Amino acid sequence: SMFNEMRISLSLDGSYVICVLKIDNYKEFQQSFQAKDKDTIRFAVINIASEIMARKYPTEGLDMKDDHVVLIVSVPEDDDQFPLQIVPLLKEAQENVSRYFKVSFTASISDKTNELKGLRSLYDKALDQAMYRLLLGHSSVITYETIKKNVESKKSGYSKTQEEGFLEAMKSSNITAMEEVLATIFEEVSTLNYHNA
Repeated sequence: SMFNEMRISLSLDGSYVICVLKIDNYKEFQQSFQAKDKDTIRFAVINIASEIMARKYPTEGLDMKDDHVVLIVSVPEDDDQFPLQIVPLLKEAQENVSRYFKVSFTASISDKTNELKGLRSLYDKALDQAMYRLLLGHSSVITYETIKKNVESKKSGYSKTQEEGFLEAMKSSNITAMEEVLATIFEEVSTLNYHNA
C-alpha cells in the first residue's frame, strides 16, 4: 500500500485529517537560506509539529518540498471536535518554529476521511483553503469553519456603485472619501470565495 511505500506507520483503519503547513513569505525564505538549510527547516517544521500533535493524535509528516509540508493526522472516527484540539497544537508548533528558526507558517486543516483514497482530495482542499492566508494573514490556522462564509458566498465581486464612488472621489482628490470607499470595497472583497476575489 501507499503507507508501506512511504514508510507511514499510521493505523490503516480509522479517520484521517490532512494539515498543510505552508511557509509564509516563501520568496524571502528562498532567498535567505541555502538549499540544505531549507531542507533542514522543512524537516524541523515536520518534527516540531508532529511531536506536538502526537500528544493528542498519531501523526506522520511528509515533506512536499517547495513551500509546504503535510501532516497526516489519525483521529478517532467519532471525534467531530478534532479542529478544536488541533488548532491550539498547531499554534504551539507555529510559536516554536518561529522562536527557533525565525520562520512562520500558515496551517490549513482539512475535514476528515475514513478512506485512504480520500487523502488526496483532502490534501487538495487543504491546499486550496491555505489560499485564504491572503485574507487571514500569515501564521493563521485555517479550518473549513473559518472560511465557510467565503466558500459558500455566491457573490463574485464588489458593487459597481463602490467602484463609481471611488472614481468620483479620485477625480475630486477627496482622500477621506477614497479611504472610506476603499475600506468598503476591501470589506466586500473579504467576504468573497477566494476564486472570485
